[in-house]
Amino acid sequence: MSEKKSAKIIVWSADWCGYCHALMDWLNDSGLPYEERDGDGESWITGFPTAEIVDDSGKRLALIEGFQRDKILKAIEKYDIKSEGNDKKAD
Repeated sequence: MSEKKSAKIIVWSADWCGYCHALMDWLNDSGLPYEERDGDGESWITGFPTAEIVDDSGKRLALIEGFQRDKILKAIEKYDIKSEGNDKKAD
């Protein structure tokens, strides 16, 4: 029997990016865990914020550029990312 891998959210952000801060505030308010990484020096990032969903091994499952709440919510649901310490749903 194979064990289901868990997924996590990585937010690639920049200090100067207001939408990056808005995304992280929304994730915090929703109780959703994420890891923030500085995307300023990453040439593959074409827009901020960039939300990356990865599995335990680091394999990319989804990549969402911009604060696209609906797409992020779909990825959270698809990859069964849970809020920390409560049953609160993101909205």
